[in-house]
Amino acid sequence: MNIDFAAEPLFSAYAVMLVITGLGTIAFAATGMGAEAVTTRLVAAVMGLAMAGYGVYLAFFFTGTDYHILWQVFFAPVVLIAVVLKGIADRREAALDGPADYAGHQATQV
Repeated sequence: MNIDFAAEPLFSAYAVMLVITGLGTIAFAATGMGAEAVTTRLVAAVMGLAMAGYGVYLAFFFTGTDYHILWQVFFAPVVLIAVVLKGIADRREAALDGPADYAGHQATQV
């Protein structure tokens, strides 16, 4: 196992963060928290698998001295939180607006 915060704190934190972010992204894709589009969920699943896989590789199998720090690891959670919050706000707004007819106009009761 390559995780040793005393000897390599940056490498260890990066590997752990990769795995945590990857698993969170996979959970986002699996549950669709806020994202209704299949494409968004599919991209999130692929991204999550790639991040978690690279983190596991670095933590358990990596034997080299050079590794790449990907900026997506730090940026992806912010984007996912924004997508979740936007989805929640959109659902709340749709619930407050009431039902719409087939053309998207507000239905009126007669």
